[in-house]
Amino acid sequence: MTQVRSLRDIPEDDWNELTESQSAFSCQPWLRFVEERVRLRCSYLLWHHEGRLAAALPLYRGPLRNTGQTFSLPALLQDQATAVEGSPADGTVILLGAAYGYHNDGLLLASWLGPDDRAAVGASLSGFLRESVEARDVVGAFLMNVDRGTIDALARAGFATHVPAAVLNVTARLDVVGDDFDGYVAHLPHSRRPDVRRERRMFAQAGLTCTVSTGPEPLADIAVLAEETYRRHGYPPSPPAEFQAMLEALQARFGERCVHFLVHDTTGALTAASTGFVQNDTLVIPWFGVRAEADRAGAPYFNTCFYEPLRYAQEHGLKKVDLGIEALSAKVLRGCSLSVKYGVTVTAADRAAAWEDAILTFNRRQRELLGERAGAAARKVVATLLAGDGVEPREDRVEAT
Repeated sequence: MTQVRSLRDIPEDDWNELTESQSAFSCQPWLRFVEERVRLRCSYLLWHHEGRLAAALPLYRGPLRNTGQTFSLPALLQDQATAVEGSPADGTVILLGAAYGYHNDGLLLASWLGPDDRAAVGASLSGFLRESVEARDVVGAFLMNVDRGTIDALARAGFATHVPAAVLNVTARLDVVGDDFDGYVAHLPHSRRPDVRRERRMFAQAGLTCTVSTGPEPLADIAVLAEETYRRHGYPPSPPAEFQAMLEALQARFGERCVHFLVHDTTGALTAASTGFVQNDTLVIPWFGVRAEADRAGAPYFNTCFYEPLRYAQEHGLKKVDLGIEALSAKVLRGCSLSVKYGVTVTAADRAAAWEDAILTFNRRQRELLGERAGAAARKVVATLLAGDGVEPREDRVEAT
């Protein structure tokens, strides 16, 4: 294992080969974007096999106060204030993997690496982290926003932690069914079909039209629209220029696999937009924006974020549409399934008991919070999904072991 300070120290072709099948948030343009803006010290753990890059893990280290609101990390740390000496705000944290993004791929392993070598990498990483978190000023190391598959892959690679996984969020995914809109509607419950058809008709009757772009030209307008929308709904806004730079980083990685859905009214004004990218067999739509005065007229949200991306996925033979977090009731009612994003914690052995209590407390509160935010239609689905995930009883907790 070696450690370098920047992606500039890693041959671009080597990194691209390693991350070819990973998410957008492990690609070079995105990680360079993070390097330039994050207020933590960046580095990359690398493992080579016979001169070939076999595994890697981005790593960010610094004071907790510099992490920002990164996937509930400050809230989680507040729960375990007794686990370290002094205030958590004064401690050092280590963020692992694609810590700043919509999804964290975790430990990046080459597809050609055999089981024994994968286990060796996992053991090497575990040893490095165990040594790192023993320092008294280090609160812990955190692998945030991973799915259950990533946790299982880490376990198979020999990476172990005996602290329960934290429940961070719930995401929605729509399986692409049917060849057209009618085919999709036929798979919905009968009680939902009239509302869905009405939303599609409202779109046409309002004179709204949707065009699809795969180039960078609309990114500035999308950034302004998204920032206005997030501010209106109470989310911490990013300056449009910052949001645009983020979209440009993804555009640099995916090129024409970036997909922007642009909705215009009868005057030609941009009324709504959603943006994302094609990753393997999935269309990922993490961001959207809708003008305040257009929130209701013509159902632009549902058409921009659901029906137009679905049509694109059907036409291009894709299997899934990943619709991210929030608005879970709307997504469940339109046929989406839900899954959980977790946080994995590595801490010193003498703090493990305090961490376990803190995470279980956090998970109980998180279950209630996510249920409230999910809305009436998705509340029972979310409750069932989280019933055993590190909430209660203790023996049903999810562990990365």
